[in-house]
Amino acid sequence: MAGAYCQFCNHRCFVLRRLPNGQELHVATCLRGAAYDRERTGYDFQTSTNPSDIAVDPVILSSAVRYGLGRSSYIVHVIVTNVIAAWPNLTEGTREVIRRDVKDAVDAGRVGSDADRQEWVRLLAATELTVGAGTPRS
Repeated sequence: MAGAYCQFCNHRCFVLRRLPNGQELHVATCLRGAAYDRERTGYDFQTSTNPSDIAVDPVILSSAVRYGLGRSSYIVHVIVTNVIAAWPNLTEGTREVIRRDVKDAVDAGRVGSDADRQEWVRLLAATELTVGAGTPRS
């Protein structure tokens, strides 16, 4: 999937996921791409499983977000994609911290280049759908 751009958001917003039938495929993390994947397979990045699911300490994840805010680097895309993928497994408290940090930085214009700003806005849009949804792992 390296090099592929999403037809809906024109970013590399794909993550590898496993469907209940065992099939592994790349699915989009942007809103329109996730809707397309749900229509096509019945699942999206939030309702399928990560075949390499590794528990990530929420402090490390929120620290990565804080590190990436204000940077103009490829790392912003990497952080946003991984936060979106991990979102369903985060506690509500961690979700609130990440959303607040990102929203405050976007509102204040402290998010690097315009391309980086678009990534942070993508994170806010994707996570808005799941705030309070699901039962995060302890």
